[in-house]
Amino acid sequence: MRGKSPHTNRRGGALRPAVIAKEASMTDRREERDGERGERRQAEEDEERLRKERDRRSDVLKESWRRNHPSEEEDGKGRPGRGRPSWAPS
Repeated sequence: MRGKSPHTNRRGGALRPAVIAKEASMTDRREERDGERGERRQAEEDEERLRKERDRRSDVLKESWRRNHPSEEEDGKGRPGRGRPSWAPS
């Protein structure tokens, strides 16, 4: 195997990165795992932030809907003429 690059296989093709990673030192693997953990943590934080924003928008929408659709218990409040029809049985 004289004169060949350590990053080629028997046929002369390049090794896949996973194969090269197996030849790395323990420190390199630890740094790789730490990087993966950081990426996972960042993804989780992004998901949490998006979930909070979605919940906040949902709460705003619910409050808006509640203001524009007053319940029957709130007599006289809200938009006029939006109660039960006069022909509906009591």
